[in-house]
Amino acid sequence: PDTSIDADSIKIPGSKAGFTFMPHQMGAHQVLRKRPKYAILDIEPGGGKTLIGLTDIMCCIAESSVPIKPIVLAPNRLVANWCEDLAKVSDQWNVIPITMDALDDWGEDRLVELLSGAPRNTIYVVALGFTTGRKLRIEIGGVRVAISSTCEFLGRFGFNYILMDESHKAKNLSSGVHQRVKQVFSMPNIEFA
Repeated sequence: PDTSIDADSIKIPGSKAGFTFMPHQMGAHQVLRKRPKYAILDIEPGGGKTLIGLTDIMCCIAESSVPIKPIVLAPNRLVANWCEDLAKVSDQWNVIPITMDALDDWGEDRLVELLSGAPRNTIYVVALGFTTGRKLRIEIGGVRVAISSTCEFLGRFGFNYILMDESHKAKNLSSGVHQRVKQVFSMPNIEFA
């Protein structure tokens, strides 16, 4: 952890007045601010992981010399929580929930337009259910593999920061969730995960 970081050194453009961390959240933030390639946070339910994640994304965007395009992978039932929590922290950041319902309602062309034209201060929250998509069977070097059409869809937008909520859901190496999450984490632009 970078213990030189304290509450006064957290500068998040557009954060609401009174925004503050609990001590355990500050410790997690101190680790994340060192920008590790991968990080796993072990924080109890109700411990404020969403706030830690949102803060890390916003600080990373604010401090980076290159554009950061973040996605949060979350169980379907938690997508709304991420959107609501962002509204509690800031009224100057945008959030786009990417769900199968959004794809059905907007259609692929309009969703592509929305995702492509979103401003830099946008956080994209992707429902794990969105990653199921339809299976595409391809051959790579003589090996046949199945990939998700919606994971391929996500790969078109240059996301370079991924945060996964409830990552334990992807622990089973033979599960479809694990395979789809691996496909998303393997996108070529990923710098932070």
